[in-house]
Amino acid sequence: MNKIKTSSLLPKDKVDIISSNEANYLILSGRLDEAIQKAKKDKNDYKNDKARVFYNLYYLARAYQLKGNYKESSKYCEQGLNNIFVNIDFINIELELYRIAMENADKSGDNSNYLKYSKLYQEKSKKINYNSKADFIAKLYNLDQIQPLKYELNNSKHFMTYLWLIILFLLLFTAYLINRFFTLRKYKKRFIEINARLEKKEKEVALSPKKAEEVIKTDKNILSLKKENEILDKLNKFEKKQQFLSSTLSLSSLASSMNVNYNYLTLTIKKYKKNNFNGYINQLRIDYIILKLKQNPEYLNYKISYLAEECGFSSHTVFTRIFIEKTGIPPSKFIEYVKKENTKVNI
Repeated sequence: MNKIKTSSLLPKDKVDIISSNEANYLILSGRLDEAIQKAKKDKNDYKNDKARVFYNLYYLARAYQLKGNYKESSKYCEQGLNNIFVNIDFINIELELYRIAMENADKSGDNSNYLKYSKLYQEKSKKINYNSKADFIAKLYNLDQIQPLKYELNNSKHFMTYLWLIILFLLLFTAYLINRFFTLRKYKKRFIEINARLEKKEKEVALSPKKAEEVIKTDKNILSLKKENEILDKLNKFEKKQQFLSSTLSLSSLASSMNVNYNYLTLTIKKYKKNNFNGYINQLRIDYIILKLKQNPEYLNYKISYLAEECGFSSHTVFTRIFIEKTGIPPSKFIEYVKKENTKVNI
């Protein structure tokens, strides 16, 4: 059966846009080299068509990023953002170029451009009303001029179904990338906060006797000042000896080993460590393993299960849950950030 020529159904400018979409179709099919070749040829053949050039710069940026060539992808992102053309597609191409440029910078370790493009991405995304775009797409399907796309995809009977699936996939993929961007940004912020907290903790190490005395005087308790200072001193020794790493540790065993009253120990931990017993011990263990990861590079290559056992947790699952609870970052992601930090220092 002979294919119907799209040029017989649409004006030339419409045919050009459909032809340009071949690069997008090739990308979705995983044929990246063909997509790059097609987009480059279209960009050169129609260099006076601003809309077509803009779309093809976007396709080149996408294709090169998927191939892992972040430098080349960034080059086409910058060209595209310097030749912005208002589009009426179901995705905002300008926003996508900012996203691709931001991810390229992140993958390449270029913090300056990462911060630059992430800021522009956020500003642009706030201005977009995806609901109105969805309404526009729904109306567009009722127009006769969309029908020739059936022949471009070689499937006249099920074209609308395929197109809806592609649209759904792209929307879900875009939502995933936006969610991942904000998640990674939150992780980086928490990583910086953890570093700052540990640096402060290393300087202070523990409350000095003078400081503990001042705190005690401001809050009358059922315990005497002498007793509270005595328990605090034992807790400081307990921390310095890293006895919290024992997997069999419990509040009763700690109270027994310190020869102090169970309830007195509980009150002192709550008052001065700002936590209950389990929270206090878990924080000590997580801080311990974080310092090991930062100070001993070989720990970065250990399995999570080994790290869990090293700092006193009973299982990989418990360790991961507590690590996220105390830091806001999964241990695997924290290790990734430390590796990147060490690479920059070595460079």
